[in-house]
Amino acid sequence: MKGFGRLVMAFGLVAGLTGSASAQSGGSDGPFAVQFTVGPTFGNASDLSLGGEFDFKLGTEWEVFLEGGRMRNVATSAMEDSAQVVVDALGGSASITQKANYFNAGIKYLLVPFGGGYQPYLGVGAGVAQLRKEVTFTIGGTELTEEALLNDYGVQLGGDLAGTSNRPMFTVLGGVSRTFAGSAFLDVSYRYGAILADTDSFDEDTTTHTQRLQIGIGIRF
Repeated sequence: MKGFGRLVMAFGLVAGLTGSASAQSGGSDGPFAVQFTVGPTFGNASDLSLGGEFDFKLGTEWEVFLEGGRMRNVATSAMEDSAQVVVDALGGSASITQKANYFNAGIKYLLVPFGGGYQPYLGVGAGVAQLRKEVTFTIGGTELTEEALLNDYGVQLGGDLAGTSNRPMFTVLGGVSRTFAGSAFLDVSYRYGAILADTDSFDEDTTTHTQRLQIGIGIRF
């Protein structure tokens, strides 16, 4: 929690600096933009996301975007419940991770700018996410791989705790951007993503809900 607080403070400082820089230089109004993105993910599991985005303006009110990246852990409560069944049976503990590589395309609606040159927006997107489940059990002080768990304890992990799958993903977002130092800009947004269930791989699979507080720094040209 302390790390998250420091991250928010750092972003606030950057926003203040961009405000000062913007007051001293004009901004670029080019139709293209690229940015590097980073920020915390939160929900059932909390970690970090890294990625990038490309934008193209369609006039003054609409903007198309393409984004891709990785969320380092979006493990669900259903995964935790499944792992707990194994822990209860064998003892020990479990480390649960579900990584998500994502690619989305969508559109943003650019709202009326407000004081100081801030550009708010809302958007929706759709794409695909690759989920990779990684669960490690520690029994008697020894970390067991999926293979060792099967060979030593006769436990075969199913689709609820192991494997990789590609699934449709839908995203809803809202944020605000601010140009500074000519063509550079800072973008802050909240993005909710629903990675749909894959019942073909696991009958009781559920939708993975993701949340990102995303910070982007890029250039417009």
